Amino acid sequence: IVGVGSHTHLRVWLLGKIYPKAKTIILMKPSLPISCFDYTVVPAHDGVAASPHVLVTQGALNPLQNEQRHVTGRILIALGGSSKRHQWNEAQVLKAIEQIVQQHPQSSVILTTSRRTPENFLAHLGQQSYAARLDIYPVERTPQGWIFEQMQLADTVYVTEDSVSMIFEAQTAGCRVGVIAIDRLKSDRITGMIDQLAHDQITDVIRLLHHAAPLSEADRVASQILGLSSS
Repeated sequence: IVGVGSHTHLRVWLLGKIYPKAKTIILMKPSLPISCFDYTVVPAHDGVAASPHVLVTQGALNPLQNEQRHVTGRILIALGGSSKRHQWNEAQVLKAIEQIVQQHPQSSVILTTSRRTPENFLAHLGQQSYAARLDIYPVERTPQGWIFEQMQLADTVYVTEDSVSMIFEAQTAGCRVGVIAIDRLKSDRITGMIDQLAHDQITDVIRLLHHAAPLSEADRVASQILGLSSS
């Protein structure tokens, strides 16, 4: 019995009482005591210690795999927006996009937005001299699954640092990942994790993550839970 989202926690616990032979699993830091469930799967940045019944992952789980379809010279820029720990900085983001375009004159550069990107940003972007080098896809015009498909095709993905889930999704897809800095409203485990991941400062507003083997956290967790459940 698997629960995703805080509204499921009480239901999963109750279902575990009704079906005592079933295993109960929560895919986040639970709102109830961890001992209420057989297993919890928690991102490392939540600060919960690993144990036989707590599986700690790099980032939240996502459905991606590295399909080995990356096209050399294909770049994806994925923009977020303001969040509880970040403040959108248009000038800084425009500067980062310009630097990416200038550093990759022979590359195909695709740019997309998110629901949190300010509405007038694309209009301001369109006024820049380098905008003609971009293939722009506003989030409103992208179908479900579009961003995941682009991550399978791009060899490098640049993400604004507020979009933590996309950083790990791009890593899981096997992309080289760059982080575009925007203003921080506070420092916490999330921003500290980004600082640990992004070692290589390539410009004053862009850092590259260490390009290690692609993540495969969903497969690892599934195998571990199946192994524990059968033992």
